[in-house]
Amino acid sequence: VNCPHFDFNACVFSEKAMETKDKNGQSKEGSSRVGIFRATGLIHSITVECNYNCGRVVNVKAPPNTTDGRASPAENHRGPLPKYNIPIFRDVGKSLAIAVLDLDEVNPWSRLGHGQYKGIPEMREFLRSRLVGFEPYKSQLLQEKREREAEQREKREQAKRDKENDKAGGGRPVPLKRAAS
Repeated sequence: VNCPHFDFNACVFSEKAMETKDKNGQSKEGSSRVGIFRATGLIHSITVECNYNCGRVVNVKAPPNTTDGRASPAENHRGPLPKYNIPIFRDVGKSLAIAVLDLDEVNPWSRLGHGQYKGIPEMREFLRSRLVGFEPYKSQLLQEKREREAEQREKREQAKRDKENDKAGGGRPVPLKRAAS
């Protein structure tokens, strides 16, 4: 959304991919994300891993939700894929910081609302749908689903108890009688 050079479809989140070896016999075991996961079990981490040549795609950068001239304009790259350079790497870093503002819903120039994502809930649902098949995310997402279902079940049961209590007369306030003066 914020960076034309971020390729979500090239991101691989499975544990299997952490151990898979490339054509040169190297695995991702040495990457910071895998190392942090192996050492701490932390699955919510962000690492920026780039090659030094060019990407496979350049995305459309949506326009900001403002007419304020200080916001960077929309971008729609035409032509061959650009070679990565220092300005592109800076843009990736800046876009990560802006994404944090979007995540906290405090970005005054958010690009959410244009294109595929109308807001943070839609983006979270998209990510959830993409990650549900991968461990360790699969276990966590299934646990979150069970917790949401249990919470909804408890709310329904409480509403049923409240309704039964109302029918029995226990839910209506009893009017107070005033003593004669």
